[in-house]
Amino acid sequence: MSDPVRPVLAGTDGSAASMLAVAWAAARADRLGRPLTVACVTGPGPRPLPAAGIVAEARALARSVAPGLAVRTVVRAGDPVEVLTDLGRDCELLVVGHRGADDHPGPGPGSTSETVARTATVTVAVVDLDEERFPLQRCTGPALPPPAAVQLDRPRTTRVSPLHGAGAP
Repeated sequence: MSDPVRPVLAGTDGSAASMLAVAWAAARADRLGRPLTVACVTGPGPRPLPAAGIVAEARALARSVAPGLAVRTVVRAGDPVEVLTDLGRDCELLVVGHRGADDHPGPGPGSTSETVARTATVTVAVVDLDEERFPLQRCTGPALPPPAAVQLDRPRTTRVSPLHGAGAP
């Protein structure tokens, strides 16, 4: 019996940073020969996310980046950190955007991406929209010697920071 192929997981809330994370995750999944799972987590919060539209847009974006890529979408209700870390347990790599729709402006990762990076049991890549304003973050996690600055991949306009390592994707 063989193990199933572990997908790359991208979390999105429809924000620009999370959609860039979807595009980066699609390219990475395609390069690794793995499927992509795109997850949108609704609530808790003052504004419910239009999840169906978000995952449809994310799926179209992923397929435009990697036309032959198998893309699955998941919509779950709950706390984004808990849902993403739970879904991430069976994934090769978890990818999130630097800033979400409700995150405050300023340096450093947003609260969701930072907490996901601290608590996930798989490697987490945080994709940043603005590499000029936000330099590469430090990596921490059980499989990385702290502190380490490692980039998984870096297209010319995208800053990616693996903030938690649990193996090499």
